Amino acid sequence: MGMLSGSCLAVLVAAVADLKGAAGRALLCMACISGIYFLLLRMTAARVIRVGARRAHFPAGWYVYIGSAQRGVPQRVARHLRRVKRRHWHIDYLMPHARCVAVRALPGAPRADEARHAVAFCAAADFVPLAKFGASDSTAPAHLAGFRTRRRATALPAWQRASVLMLDA
Repeated sequence: MGMLSGSCLAVLVAAVADLKGAAGRALLCMACISGIYFLLLRMTAARVIRVGARRAHFPAGWYVYIGSAQRGVPQRVARHLRRVKRRHWHIDYLMPHARCVAVRALPGAPRADEARHAVAFCAAADFVPLAKFGASDSTAPAHLAGFRTRRRATALPAWQRASVLMLDA
């Protein structure tokens, strides 16, 4: 891994400063590289959430969001974790209602693998609350998979072999 570029480091520092408590302290730096990342999210209460023009029921539980970044996984993850931002991606609508408890990544994984991992998580999921969530340009049914337990959410091989970016809270 190389050193963080100045802009990458600035984004991470800003994101950490914006976060409160353990999440901010636990965000670990890595090289500005491309790859696939997984966010482990926790929702303690069911909610109906508007995602763009659609509304969907999101049960309480554990969620894994599968994403990719071609110019820097840390910057993308830092953006997802910021509280104040313009809503651009589907995940931006969910984040105010969920707590990110862990982040893992497959550094250098090609973007083509993102859909394959999303399909695997959706196939193992207890529920997929919104079809095509985060998958507008993907062949996967969604890039968000819901699970009743943390253990089920983190049991897939891709999660197990991914590098830790944010320590499990």
